Order: sequence, then structure tokens, then C-alpha cells
Amino acid sequence: MVLHCPTTFSTKKESYGQIPSLMLIDFNRSIDLKLFDNGTAFVTCVPKKELACVEMLNNRPWIFQHDLFGMVYSIHVLVFLSYMTVCEDEQRQDGTMTTKAKFSKRIHDIWKEFFYEFLNIPDCQHLPDLNVWADRLELLLFEEAKRLKLKDTDYTNMFRIKLDTHLNQFQPTPPAPTN
Repeated sequence: MVLHCPTTFSTKKESYGQIPSLMLIDFNRSIDLKLFDNGTAFVTCVPKKELACVEMLNNRPWIFQHDLFGMVYSIHVLVFLSYMTVCEDEQRQDGTMTTKAKFSKRIHDIWKEFFYEFLNIPDCQHLPDLNVWADRLELLLFEEAKRLKLKDTDYTNMFRIKLDTHLNQFQPTPPAPTN
């Protein structure tokens, strides 16, 4: 996990009391970016290949991609109820990466876009827009709540706040201008 990652997210501080919530813990290792020059990227790979982001597997530089991969991996478990395995998209045959999971009719198309965008980050300067994705996923959750005829959307609101707080860690700083 990369520490001191600046963001544009606004975090709402609310107490949930007895409301059940999900908290991701044990990020294992972390890199304090304050110890490095602005724009420093890394090429090291984690020991377990199944937990390595696409950039690590392809020996490409990464900064926040590994953190985003961890988020995507966690979301994959929630959507597909299985661990994520990443592979090259056989239909495209252009180096595009995808998950081996099969997208059934019950899984909304937005998840295909989500996994495509987060598994195919072009480089360290062109990360997915986390604000856009937070809004899209929030809308999806509200639509699903309506579809399921849930009377109370408190869990959706709670998820949005928790998602904002979690994504808050991953918004990168724009590169400093060079003279």
C-alpha cells in the first residue's frame, strides 16, 4: 500500500454505530512515497504472482497500480464470489488483460468496463479516474437497490462513504512541472 497518496475526494466523517460494515485490513507491505522523489516509480514484483498487478507481471513501472489491483481483486471476490485470476484477453489478442471469470447475464455490464479499465492501465501518469468510478458504482448500487425493491438505501450510502474513504488513499498527485 502506498502511503501519503493525495486525493481530491471529500471524506465524510460519520459514525455508523451498530451498522454492520466492511473494513479491509492487513495491507502487508507499504511504501512511504515521502521518502522518494516526486514521480518515482517501482519495478519490483511481489513474491506471489497471483497477487501481482499487471505492471509487475509485465516488468512495467508502477506507483499506485498495485494498490488499485488490490482494490479490484477485493471487488472481484464480492462480484464473482471467487479469487481473481488475470490473463490475456484471447478474443482481442492485443495484449489486453482481463479476468478469467465469466460474466453471466446477472452481472451488470459496468463490471466488464471496470475490470477492463483497471487491468489495462497504460502507465503511471494515466490512472483511472476514481471520482468517475465512485459515481458510476454508486449509481449502479442505487439502481440495484430499486430493482430489488429495497425500502432503505442506508447500506448503499454507507458503501459510498466507505468507498470514498478507501479510494481516498489512491488518488495520485499530478507530476511536478519540469524546468
